[in-house]
Amino acid sequence: MMSRDSREPSLPCAERHSRDGDGAFVEELCEAAAALPPAPLLPRTVTRVRAEAAPQKDPYNAVVRWVDVSADADSGALAGIGVSLKDSVAIGGIPLTAGSAALQGFIPSGDATVTRRLLEAGASIRAVTNMDDLAFSGAGDTSYYGPVRNPHDPAVLAGGSSGGAAASLFLDGIDVAIGTDQGGSVRLPAAWTGVYGLKPTFGRIPYTGVVGMEARLDHIGILARSPELMGRVLSVLDGPDGLDGRQAPWGRPLPAASGPVTVRVVTASLLHAEDRTRALLERALRTWSDGGVIVEPTSFDPADHGPVPAALFIEGALATLRGTSAPWTGPAFYWEELQQHLSRGVADHIHHLSPSFRFALAAAEELQRREPGRAYGRGLAARTRLIAAVDAALEGADFLVLPTAPCEALPVGEGLSDVERTTRGWGVLGNTGPFNVTGHPALSVPVAVSTGLPVGAMLVGRHNADEELLRFAQRLAGADQQAGCHVER
Repeated sequence: MMSRDSREPSLPCAERHSRDGDGAFVEELCEAAAALPPAPLLPRTVTRVRAEAAPQKDPYNAVVRWVDVSADADSGALAGIGVSLKDSVAIGGIPLTAGSAALQGFIPSGDATVTRRLLEAGASIRAVTNMDDLAFSGAGDTSYYGPVRNPHDPAVLAGGSSGGAAASLFLDGIDVAIGTDQGGSVRLPAAWTGVYGLKPTFGRIPYTGVVGMEARLDHIGILARSPELMGRVLSVLDGPDGLDGRQAPWGRPLPAASGPVTVRVVTASLLHAEDRTRALLERALRTWSDGGVIVEPTSFDPADHGPVPAALFIEGALATLRGTSAPWTGPAFYWEELQQHLSRGVADHIHHLSPSFRFALAAAEELQRREPGRAYGRGLAARTRLIAAVDAALEGADFLVLPTAPCEALPVGEGLSDVERTTRGWGVLGNTGPFNVTGHPALSVPVAVSTGLPVGAMLVGRHNADEELLRFAQRLAGADQQAGCHVER
C-alpha cells in the first residue's frame, strides 16, 4: 500500500501550507511555475554577413545603426533591394532598443520572421531606423536618440512612430523600409514625407520577433516610393509562420475586381482637416473623378464609435509590458528574452522614458485600480461594432478615402510641456487609428503638391484587399494623377 507521503501531490496542500507558513508556500508555487523548460529562442537566418557598418550621411537622424546583413541568397524576389528595419524588429546579434532607454543593451538572439523572409528573398538589410520611444507617439520626437527630421524641411518632423523608416528612403542604398503600425505609425510618416505607406490587413504579415504594444493593434507595415515595389515585398512577407497568434481569419487575398473603381469619401474627416490638407485632397478627388474613378460620399464616421483605439491601447499596452497580454487561439511565440529585458528596463529607467509612455502607463494603472478590465472589455465590444460599420461603408464600393493626417508635419517642438508633447503626438492619429482596431488594409498615397510640405490620402479596403489597394495606387501613379515629392539624396 502507498504511504501518505508517496501519494502527496507535487504542489503543496493546505495542510503543508499551514505547517510551513505563507512564505514557504509562495516559494513552492514560484518554483513549480518556473519548472518548465525555457521558452524557445528566435531562429537565426543563415547569413554570410552580419555586422554593424560604417556610418553614412544622415541629415535627418533617420538611422540609429548602420548594418550589413545579407543571406546566402544571390537570387530571389528582392535580390539587389536595400532595406531598413525599424529599431523594434529583431536582427539576431544586432542591438534592438525600440528608441528607448528601457532596452539599451538588449541584443536579440535570433531574427524576426520578417527579417528572415527578407534575407531569404535576397534583400540586404542596411540600416536600423529611429523611432518614437517604444512606439508611443505619432509625432517622431520622443526617441532616446532625438527627433527624426523631415527630408522636405528639417524644421518639421518626419512623423512617428516609424519616422526613421520613412526618412531612410531618402538616404542612399535604401529602397524599402519596414515599420510597425499600432495607430498610424507607418501611414502618418509616409504622408508627411511624401512616400507610400501600407498597413496590411491584420495578421497577413507575422509579427513574431517584433516589439509589440497591444496584440489586436500590432501590424507590420511597408514604406516605399512605388506601389509596385511594395507589392513585391508584401508577397515575400505574407503568410503564416506557425508562431504568431495574430494571424487573422480574414481568408486569402481577393481576386482583382473588374469595372470602374468606386471610392467613398469619409466626409467627416475632411471637416476636421486643416484648410490646405482638405483643399489638396479635394483637388486630388476631382482629378481621380476626371480619370474615370467614381467618387461619392459616405456618412460613416469612425468618431461616432468613440475612442476605441485608446480603450484597447491603454490597458492592452500595460498587459504587454507585464507579459500578460490577451491569449490567442492557435500557435503563439512568447519572446521571453525581450519580455525580461523590457520589464526590468522600464522599472529601472522610468524617469528617462518619454512623457507619452509615462502618461499611458499611469492611465493604465489607474484604470486597473478603479475598474480592472472595464475599458478594455468595452473596447473589444466597440471593436466588433466598428468592424461592421467599416464593412457596411465599403458595401458596393472598392475603397474609402480620407486624409491620412488632419494636418501637415508638425514643427520640431522646443520648450513644450510634457502634456503638450504627448497631446500633439497622439492627436494626429485620429484618422488612422480606427483601422488598426478593425484590421482593414490602409494605404497612404502621396497627394501631388507643387510647393510646400507633402500631404497624404489614405485608402482603406476590404479585408485582404491589400493587392487591390496597391494596384489602384499604381494606376494613379502611372497616370500622373499622384506624384511623390522629391528630395535630393
